[in-house]
Order: sequence, then structure tokens, then C-alpha cells
Amino acid sequence: MEKLTIEWCRGDIQRYFSPAPKEAVVQKLGAIEHKSEELIEEICDKCHWLIDTQSENMQKICEQCPLKKLAALIGV
Repeated sequence: MEKLTIEWCRGDIQRYFSPAPKEAVVQKLGAIEHKSEELIEEICDKCHWLIDTQSENMQKICEQCPLKKLAALIGV
């Protein structure tokens, strides 16, 4: 995956910057913001289909899912 940003850390400070042109960053971010929710839902639906959704552990499984963390990071 081509990354348009570089992570900078010093102690507790974490920042990102990009040497890429602003338009390239906006286009990539726009695609993520507008397509990620649908894709995450599609994957979750398939997961629920594979796992017994009546299971008492289903909520715990979902809470620990990395996709849930990704969705929170993206804001969907």
C-alpha cells in the first residue's frame, strides 16, 4: 500500500505529515471516508454469518474485533 503520510513521534507526541501534494492526500482520504463504512459492514455481516449470531459470546467477539477499532479510527 502506498502511504502518503509519514509518522513522527517524540515521547508522547505523535504527528503525521505528508510530502505528497494536497490533492493526492485529499483523494485518498475521501475514498477511505466514503467507502470504508460499507466495506466494514459487509465484512461484519459475513463474520456474523460464519459465527453463530445467537451465541452469548457474539457481542464480546465484536467488541474485540480489529475492524471495530478501524471503524472507530476512521469515524464510521
